Amino acid sequence: MQTLIQNQGRPREPADLVYRRLVNQVPTNTVIVWDTSASTLRNQAASTAKGIVLALLEQAYTRRERIGLLEFSADEVRVVTPCQRVNREFITPTITKLAIGGNTPIDRAIIEAGTMLKLAQNNQPHALSKLILITDGCFKTLPAKPEFDAAITIMDIDRGAVKIGQCEKLAQLWAAELIHMYELQK
Repeated sequence: MQTLIQNQGRPREPADLVYRRLVNQVPTNTVIVWDTSASTLRNQAASTAKGIVLALLEQAYTRRERIGLLEFSADEVRVVTPCQRVNREFITPTITKLAIGGNTPIDRAIIEAGTMLKLAQNNQPHALSKLILITDGCFKTLPAKPEFDAAITIMDIDRGAVKIGQCEKLAQLWAAELIHMYELQK
């Protein structure tokens, strides 16, 4: 823009170009761990989570950030996309096709997230690592704190009349930020 202003829109020589440094943005590797177990079908928690995931992927796309997505249910952990820059054509079709149901293998999902973040960290050693867990907190036992270094955010999608409170306990155990999604939607 400065080049156009100073030279009336017509730079003639390389010396006419005005360079502006980009603001130093620290690269970020984010992994979303998404609970798609059967319990999320109650009270439209699954559709809330789907909207959150789509918004996070779209945000990563516009910011040119690297993001990975894991989903866990039915005793499986599935890598939807590894930690990489988001392909816009991939976002909506893939997310809307995911099946929901089954048990909650959160321990394995957290281990897989650690592996994914470690791989991403090898590619970008100076990047920040973030883990976003989207869950309703319906698991039998609280999973142990992840053994990898990352900023952790837990998004509680439990919208039941009686809250089970597992996400609060998990946030305390992991020293994580907790966001109650049902409060944001009121």
